[in-house]
Amino acid sequence: MTHSRRNAIYTIPTIIFALAACGDPTLAGDPAPRPGASPHQAAQTDGWGGDATDSGSGSDGAESSGSESAASESPASESPASESGETQTDDASDRPGESGESDTGGEPPPAGGAYDWTDEVELFEDGVAPDEATRTRLLGALEPMFLAYLDEARAAGATFRLVVRWDGPTEGAQAVTRPGRIWEVIVEGGLAHTPIDRITLVGCHEMGHLIGGFPFLGGVEIIGSDGGPRTAEEHALIGTSEGAEGQADYFATKECLPRTWGNDDNSPYEALVAPELKTRCDAVYGDPTARQLCYRILVSSLDKTQSTYSRSIFTWDECEAEGMWDLPECEDLIDPSPTSSPRVVEPKILTFGYPTRICRLETYVRGALCPIKYPRPLETGGSFVVPGDVETPWGYGIVTEESRSAAAPHACQGDHPGARPACWYNEDVALPGCEGTGLQPGESVCEDGASRNCGTPLRADDRGPTPCRRGCNAEGTGCMLPPTD
Repeated sequence: MTHSRRNAIYTIPTIIFALAACGDPTLAGDPAPRPGASPHQAAQTDGWGGDATDSGSGSDGAESSGSESAASESPASESPASESGETQTDDASDRPGESGESDTGGEPPPAGGAYDWTDEVELFEDGVAPDEATRTRLLGALEPMFLAYLDEARAAGATFRLVVRWDGPTEGAQAVTRPGRIWEVIVEGGLAHTPIDRITLVGCHEMGHLIGGFPFLGGVEIIGSDGGPRTAEEHALIGTSEGAEGQADYFATKECLPRTWGNDDNSPYEALVAPELKTRCDAVYGDPTARQLCYRILVSSLDKTQSTYSRSIFTWDECEAEGMWDLPECEDLIDPSPTSSPRVVEPKILTFGYPTRICRLETYVRGALCPIKYPRPLETGGSFVVPGDVETPWGYGIVTEESRSAAAPHACQGDHPGARPACWYNEDVALPGCEGTGLQPGESVCEDGASRNCGTPLRADDRGPTPCRRGCNAEGTGCMLPPTD
């Protein structure tokens, strides 16, 4: 079967993988082979088999940002990212005692084996796959995702790279950006032993770190060489600003999975999707094909979040005894379900760390329900700009009014069922920004007894206008200060 990529022909034999079907009964069966699907997908028979509670954290729990813990441990040397200008987001396994690996900075050996990997994406393999079937399983689940975004990479002058660390036992994954516009996804070999659709979802989460856009990871914690936001020169070396964990989840189901699975026969998933989630798809999409794609995405999303290990610092008994269930750390102890509803404790835009598992499931669902898609390079005259990745008065990769305004047309907003959930993204949170103020960072003006400025990347509530108790100073640049004597 010829795949839609240059000089690449699939010659993979049909292989049936058998795993014990246990856990959620809705996941015990596997859809029949899907006409029109690529061979690795048609061969899938264990897509929803396996016990989620024993599978490890999960793809994106092992995702780029790791298993759901941003900390990473590596048997290799520590990452030199801070010194080299590279930035990485890593998703370690969510299971106790497991973690994703940090980037070593070196290049593993080039790929080997029979799988006909595209020559459009660099492939490096550290170690050896246990067998060719396992290698085919992992590469076959990730390759279509990379192929779906080749136009974006070309338009940005970037190169995709996949690194597989076969000796890694977890489902960990990372996204790494390197000077020279190398956009890299690193996965551990343990990911190959999870459901195929989960592998793709994890990969799409990592892609969301690379090109998912605003809001950006860590706000100003994603930094340039001088310890502050990236300068224009530093940004030019990378070509992107990394998306936050919640945004990577949203991108995965809103953009990446629909593009990757859009031409598959997704009808078998109508029998697998939970009724509560099916109803939500049906309320947004009338076309049967669009509904079936939505079903598949939500089946995978529920599988992923239920397989993810809680990162809470509290125990169930502590949360019960202290009545702390409104805290995100306690909510994360609750296993996600089709009827889960995340709590909103305080208005925020979470840019550092992970939302709770229930919040992540809701984010996946909302992404699948948003019909607004990023424009493709062919629709924009061959150009591609990561949504919201604009130069702000402070630099690049900063969560500001300027970056939010630039990204707004590319996501559902307000009361739309596909708008990002308030458990991690609140549209009404004030952000710093000089747009429309006539000011530059560090400047302020005082008019009619009130002072205002652009705010700072770490605070927005100091933008003003702030009433001055003693009126404006003589220069009109701020409030009159109290006497010093």
